[in-house]
Amino acid sequence: MKKTAFLFLWVSLLAVGVRSQVNQINIPNFTVKNILPSKVDEWLSVPAALLMTAQKNPQARELKPFLVLQIRSGGAIICGNNMSSLRPVDPFDVRTFNTADLVSLLGNCKELKEGSYSICAQFLM
Repeated sequence: MKKTAFLFLWVSLLAVGVRSQVNQINIPNFTVKNILPSKVDEWLSVPAALLMTAQKNPQARELKPFLVLQIRSGGAIICGNNMSSLRPVDPFDVRTFNTADLVSLLGNCKELKEGSYSICAQFLM
């Protein structure tokens, strides 16, 4: 009985913590060119290869956010940053991230084989 009550309390606290972080930063626009060079560094030479607009929820707390950016194929992470390589982003209300901003987070992405990929972005607080 004690274990069940403790587990329920822990799950309740976890749900409150997760709920408080939901939608603190929204990404209303993320534009990616359909065809890009296979070498990620060469994306810098393509005008507006990547553009992402992020907007802080007005009720969100003033914390320094972290941006996770990954390239995926079929659900598998090909490259990008992760929890161990996070870099903070200066606080903002609305910010547009350009190609250089985003490619800098893809430091371990060198060359992609021909195919279809997804670019996934997520802010962590």
